[in-house]
Amino acid sequence: MIYLSDGRRIVGLMGESIEQTKARLQVFGWLDQKLSLAPWVEWPDLIAGVPTSVGLLPLATQGGIWNPRQLNYTLSIMNTKKGIYEDQRLSEEVFEYAYQGSSGIDGTNTKLRNACLDKVPFILLEQVEVGRFVPHYPVFAISDDPVRRVFTVSLSDSFSVSPTDQFN
Repeated sequence: MIYLSDGRRIVGLMGESIEQTKARLQVFGWLDQKLSLAPWVEWPDLIAGVPTSVGLLPLATQGGIWNPRQLNYTLSIMNTKKGIYEDQRLSEEVFEYAYQGSSGIDGTNTKLRNACLDKVPFILLEQVEVGRFVPHYPVFAISDDPVRRVFTVSLSDSFSVSPTDQFN
């Protein structure tokens, strides 16, 4: 188990190399610093990138799911106010996130599904106004519903499900 500087715990980075895990934690640390200055992060800062152990990592792209080639899992997902998908907050701690595109679990959705299976944390960027996003991290995809084409994302790192509940 790995702990962030504020005591939040990170579990299950089993499918990443040490350098990838280090990069993910460096991104979380960068977000900690940005949020100490303002309650959101500006779009130009998100796409400019963060220097990490695997190179410069932007935190987002124009698409909703960001899968940098340097990482084995999704780094971030983005919810926008005028998005084409029907993402929704189910509660203060649970968010429902639609699959990207029409290809089902192929393509962009694959690394997010793998993050769900392996319990790897990532970032949910929630747009609060044009060009400003509140990053929630670490968040976890706790279930995948291929019939409804949605992932359920826990905004709480204390959320826990058994492996048998994950895909039922």
